[in-house]
Amino acid sequence: MTNSNEEFMFTVFSALEQIGDSSTIHALKDWRATNRRKYAKPEVKKAYTFCLAAIEARAALSRSDSQLLRPSSPTDGADTYLRPVTQKIDENAETLLRADLTPQPPLPIPSCLGEEGEPDEETVGDDVAKGKS
Repeated sequence: MTNSNEEFMFTVFSALEQIGDSSTIHALKDWRATNRRKYAKPEVKKAYTFCLAAIEARAALSRSDSQLLRPSSPTDGADTYLRPVTQKIDENAETLLRADLTPQPPLPIPSCLGEEGEPDEETVGDDVAKGKS
């Protein structure tokens, strides 16, 4: 590609292929209709084709993710998709949402560590020997 404008369009299509969404499909098709002969390089046409295909595939996935599905046959009735709570919870709802902030005692120092928390070579050796026998 020798034309800098064609290089720019190639770069734009490559970027849109990665980040474009359904709102860019109409603009891409309009661009193609008005610039069909202006950009004759196969690299630009190929980049446009890949860009449009990727964005249309992404838009199709987005549409399918936002559709609500209904059961094939009604189970309890049409108005029972959400059921009210029938049992009363004994605890206060506020206590269920809070973390336990009571202080916890420190964990005991393992036997392989000395008083200061440093490894005690004699104890480490004894523990390993006991584990292997």
